[in-house]
Amino acid sequence: LIDTARPIESQGPFDVILHKLTDELCKAADGDAAAIAFVQDIERYMKARPTVAVIDPLDRVRVLLDRRETCRVMAECEVLGNTGSALGPPFAVLETGPVSASVLQERGISFPVIVKHPVAHSTQQAHQMHIVYNAASLASLAYPCVIQKFINHGGVLLKLFVVGDDIFTEVRPSIKNQTAGPQLPVQFDSH
Repeated sequence: LIDTARPIESQGPFDVILHKLTDELCKAADGDAAAIAFVQDIERYMKARPTVAVIDPLDRVRVLLDRRETCRVMAECEVLGNTGSALGPPFAVLETGPVSASVLQERGISFPVIVKHPVAHSTQQAHQMHIVYNAASLASLAYPCVIQKFINHGGVLLKLFVVGDDIFTEVRPSIKNQTAGPQLPVQFDSH
């Protein structure tokens, strides 16, 4: 185990660093001096030792901590396979509100939608999500937020994990299929 209170240099050498530094990365992004120092120390160590395997590279983890950035990257991707393709859902990043339904329509977003906080980890807000079924409910949203078209997926979520050339999948239960309508938004905790 790496002690975040001590310089990493004094704790090595390491052949592999398998980490879960999401909390430290979030704290550093929020200006926490101790977290900034620790993350900089880890980055210096990794840069000085390119042969040390790092799972996962910090720059890739940072993308996953910010839903705005994750959506941007997903919008650039299209995965084609023998049985079809996979695309990310249409989305809108809204720093201020309220938003009108026409803004969503311009971006190919129709109801129902899922509304998420831009930060994807280390806060209670990161796990609070809403399903919004109609334009009338848009006024109740908290900003900033990321709005994505809710894609019906049969109540099953596939989590993919990639290590090198190996791909691992995990099947998890998820939200049942949804349809647009007059109902009030549903809030849930994804954690």
